[in-house]
Amino acid sequence: MKVFTVLVVLAALLLAPASAFVRSAPRAPLGDRLRLQAKQVEVTFTDNGKTVLATQGEPIGNVAKRAGVRIQFDCKKGRCGTCEVRLNGRASAKICQGAKIPMGPAKKLSIQYRK
Repeated sequence: MKVFTVLVVLAALLLAPASAFVRSAPRAPLGDRLRLQAKQVEVTFTDNGKTVLATQGEPIGNVAKRAGVRIQFDCKKGRCGTCEVRLNGRASAKICQGAKIPMGPAKKLSIQYRK
C-alpha cells in the first residue's frame, strides 16, 4: 500500500505542469491597477478657456479648483442642478455628487459650467 501511494505521488509530480510549482508574484489591488491604467486628459473649461491636465477618475471639482474655476453650489445634494456641468457638450455631471473625469480613450475634454 505504501509503495502504491509513493508511485501515485511521483506520477502526479512528473505529470504536473511546471506552472504548478512556480510561485506567482502578488498582484496589485484593483484600485492600483486602474490608477496605473488611467491616462492624462487635457481639460478645457469652455466658459473661460482655461486648460489643465487631469487624470482619468479624478474628481472634476478638484480639477476645477486647480484651474481656478469656481463652480457654484446651492443644495450640495444634486437636486437643484446648480453644480451641473456639460462634458464635451453632451453628458451632464453634478460636481457636488463627486463627478469624475470619465475613463476611456478620450485625451481631451471640454467642460461647460454655469457662471
